[in-house]
Amino acid sequence: RPALHVIADQGWLTSANQVVLLNGNVELTEKDRSGNPLMQVNTASARVLIDQNYVESDRFTRIVTRRTSITGTGMQADLNNGKLSVLSDVHTTITPD
Repeated sequence: RPALHVIADQGWLTSANQVVLLNGNVELTEKDRSGNPLMQVNTASARVLIDQNYVESDRFTRIVTRRTSITGTGMQADLNNGKLSVLSDVHTTITPD
């Protein structure tokens, strides 16, 4: 899988280097080999479990891909298998190719 690029206003790494806590204007971007964004996730706060390749948020989240925009509250992403779930109040827009 492509690398995940992370931007946030604030971030904390636990002493064991296993959990990253992100707060404020969190942006997670997955890019292809050419640097073009494949997926972008925006939320107010998130928790990254480094060893499990897992990201979650309990806040409003916007996910944008080339053809899809998904919004809702709460998000869970298993980066090992590419599974991403929005937990409630989900709205999706799919644009034609």
